Amino acid sequence: GDVTVNLEGDGYKIPSVVWYGPPDVFWTKSRQEHRCFCSPNLPEGWCENYDGLHMMDQCQMGAPAVATGPHFSGGSSRWTDDIEGMEPDNTPGFEWGKAEHTSFNGYDLNSGAITFNSKKIQINFLVKRDDRIGFMSEVKNEDAVVWPIFWSNETMKLDDETARSLYEASVKPMKIGTSLQYTMFALGGFLILIAIVEHFRTQRRQVDSPEKSESVVEDPFKTTDDKSVSL
Repeated sequence: GDVTVNLEGDGYKIPSVVWYGPPDVFWTKSRQEHRCFCSPNLPEGWCENYDGLHMMDQCQMGAPAVATGPHFSGGSSRWTDDIEGMEPDNTPGFEWGKAEHTSFNGYDLNSGAITFNSKKIQINFLVKRDDRIGFMSEVKNEDAVVWPIFWSNETMKLDDETARSLYEASVKPMKIGTSLQYTMFALGGFLILIAIVEHFRTQRRQVDSPEKSESVVEDPFKTTDDKSVSL
């Protein structure tokens, strides 16, 4: 999805279009087209019955690593039921300052320069149930558990000096050009209005003071020296 956020600071204000990762990035139950990413080593039925994870063992030399959103955001409640303390932010859209578990980046629409970003992912291990492991006896599900290891938040935002340079090079010239454009529109509209008013004033003067033309018919019986011709 896309929203617009202003990156503001001392001497600059950069409108930034924000792209954010939707919650369905790791969906396989709800989006069948994602099932081509399902690992054959996942417990049977997980791809078809649950959303919210992607097992990476096929590209990690068989390691049972599982990628999810932070705190299993956007995933099925199955994952948070197994692990206490998981409080995913499952906000469907994007709201600045309230996207703790959402990946996003913002860019200047004029130049395409990245103004800020935040890339987030959680790495977990798939642990098959074994009651010889103490905590496993408390796990509600019988087959396996997705055990969180860590989640990362790689964040960047332009510093004030760089942001001001971007503003001067990209945003300010566009604002000046836009201002001139609207000024010309206003001037053109004003001239058209004057022309319309002048047209109606001219029409009114013609109605109030019509020009009278008189037709002069010459007497064919008069000579040029104003003498009558006798018949």
